[in-house]
Amino acid sequence: MKKYNKYLMILAAGMLAACSSMEVDEEEIAQENFPADFSLAEYIELHPGLLSLQIQDSVKNYNAGLTLEKADINADLDKFLADTVALKQIFLDPTLGGFSQDDWDIMWEPTETVKPETTVVKLDTVQVKFENADGITVVYFPSSITIEDDVITGAEGYTDSSKTEALTCDAATCGTFVTKKGGIVADTTKSIDSVTVVTPGAITADKKMVLQKYNFNDIENDYEALKGITPDTTAISQQYIVYGKKAGWAYRKCKESELNNKELLSVSDVKLGTTYCDDDGIVREIK
Repeated sequence: MKKYNKYLMILAAGMLAACSSMEVDEEEIAQENFPADFSLAEYIELHPGLLSLQIQDSVKNYNAGLTLEKADINADLDKFLADTVALKQIFLDPTLGGFSQDDWDIMWEPTETVKPETTVVKLDTVQVKFENADGITVVYFPSSITIEDDVITGAEGYTDSSKTEALTCDAATCGTFVTKKGGIVADTTKSIDSVTVVTPGAITADKKMVLQKYNFNDIENDYEALKGITPDTTAISQQYIVYGKKAGWAYRKCKESELNNKELLSVSDVKLGTTYCDDDGIVREIK
């Protein structure tokens, strides 16, 4: 049933915006009687998202009236997101972020990833060529080179770049040195080790998207400013009369005697003229 309650809050954005902007006839509202025990404070407590949406709109409108450079806006946002103490207040406040302590703790838990680390060994060397009557022999990755009178006379290395066989060349075995190829020649040897990479926790992209809606672009103490916003209680009252009541929104908490009343599972099951209460996230009929 809590899923149904969350579904209702998803609809709140459009509903509340409509109530804030539409002209609602006061006589029409008066004709639609509130329940005798209706309390706006309790209604907001059950649906804090209504107040959150109002505050987000206030911040948006405030920022729209500023004339700031993009660099200043970005700098302010970076500072806002870096102040984790104030950010946590906004994150946990039910009328703002509305998230739980568990949501906060999980977000900041470091993650460990085991990754294979591959190191390619490179040798700064040359390929040495010797020539005799039968052709040219190349010594790859020479481990030693013999030089006499500034002339290469021999080299020890391999028959090919894959190092399949050892090869020793000098005038007697391979002929006379003719050329060398400079540059870096990569060895095919690789060493592979597993390493554990620890990534510190951080604000996730989805949570960051929500929190940014509570940032005043030129105010440092955002939380204090947010709590100073006066809610439009008339719009919230209108929301219940125009939408909430007809959609089966709980307007108060259930009494002990109502905890076994029929559960509301879908807005299509709402009975005209019936009001509903909240049983820890479960919406029940009030008989």
